[in-house]
Amino acid sequence: MEPWFVVIGALIALAVVAVILSLKVIPEYERGVVFRLGRLQPLCGPGLKLVAPLFERLERVDQRVVTLTIPPQEVSLATTCRPG
Repeated sequence: MEPWFVVIGALIALAVVAVILSLKVIPEYERGVVFRLGRLQPLCGPGLKLVAPLFERLERVDQRVVTLTIPPQEVSLATTCRPG
């Protein structure tokens, strides 16, 4: 086997691994914020996104509604307050 054949095979394998690692899936309820070299890029919608390794960073933002149970609070009305 020729040495250049091994080098080309290793480069192809490295490229395939890089593409697989750079594919990101964004679910329907999330949006992706892409930072390219620290600068903000337009938002990414749901679906498959290709992020360039070492140059881009993808931050996920969850857009689901979160409901919280808040305990009732004591209310003081103006009629119950006495001046002075």
